[in-house]
Amino acid sequence: MPDQTHKLPLGPGRQAIYSPDAEEAILGCAIINPDCLEEVKFLAAQDFHLHKHRWVWEALLALESRQEQIDLLTIAEELERSHHLEESGGVDYLGGLINVVPTSLHAEAYARIVKRDARRRRLLETATRMAKGAYDEQCDLDEFSAQIASELVGQMEARTGAVHIREVASELYDQINDALAAPRELIGYSTGLRDLDYVLGGLLCPQVFYLSGKSAIGKSRLAAQLAFTVSYNLTAQGVPVAYYSMEMARTSVARRQLSTLSGVGERAMRTGQVADAEIGALLNSINKLSCAYSFFISDDRHWTTSSLRADLSRLMAEHGVRVFVLDYME
Repeated sequence: MPDQTHKLPLGPGRQAIYSPDAEEAILGCAIINPDCLEEVKFLAAQDFHLHKHRWVWEALLALESRQEQIDLLTIAEELERSHHLEESGGVDYLGGLINVVPTSLHAEAYARIVKRDARRRRLLETATRMAKGAYDEQCDLDEFSAQIASELVGQMEARTGAVHIREVASELYDQINDALAAPRELIGYSTGLRDLDYVLGGLLCPQVFYLSGKSAIGKSRLAAQLAFTVSYNLTAQGVPVAYYSMEMARTSVARRQLSTLSGVGERAMRTGQVADAEIGALLNSINKLSCAYSFFISDDRHWTTSSLRADLSRLMAEHGVRVFVLDYME
């Protein structure tokens, strides 16, 4: 079957991208050989453009989930149960699907075409909403942009779904072999705390860590210190870090780090009571803070999940941010 994308007109200047051949072919493969459903778990009913194909796919998945026999009769009964048999073309149409492909050998290839076209349609729908939002003078552009960015991130296709443990065991075996060939104490980004690095092996991507405890015991200070340490570019492993402080002004976060670097107390900096002998160290530390750290900071208190994700996507794309800290108590 050729990899050809057809288009159906939906109105003036609007077309829906889809491949009728691929949609019919993957359905035919699944009817001929239901075992191939295991290969195409990434394909959802909503990925089909034609509703009748969606209903047939849903029937196939429902039968498989109940571990029931899959053939023309059981598929027809499942469609009848959901009141979609006639709308799906009836038994004659189901029988015709078997003749679309001679074998199920290329099931995954057909499914990939259907998935690809579905993603393109969704991108087109997002682009249409973007255009409408851009022309809408009442639209909150910041919130709208964050929503669009979040939607685009959500449309990114995962590389794989759940797999059998044997595949994970094989990957683990390779990782252990690599570790044995080049043993080392630190495998991630150093936190600057030797004991913590020993326990964690450093900060690894992708991982999530939570600092928790009673109020006023120094959680924010520790989080900021870890972030600054990871972002220190004069080390061999410094990486860009984003720090979102929803509890403290960004100048307060920076002042703490400046105090650590210079040895000048925070109170002295706030009151201006800095000794003459400390001025030089303070200026040098300000220069170091500005140039030696790849550190991005925000003290905005009004982040939403979508807007935060959008800003992180921007920082990742523009500055290669690999680690981020969210200091949020509530």
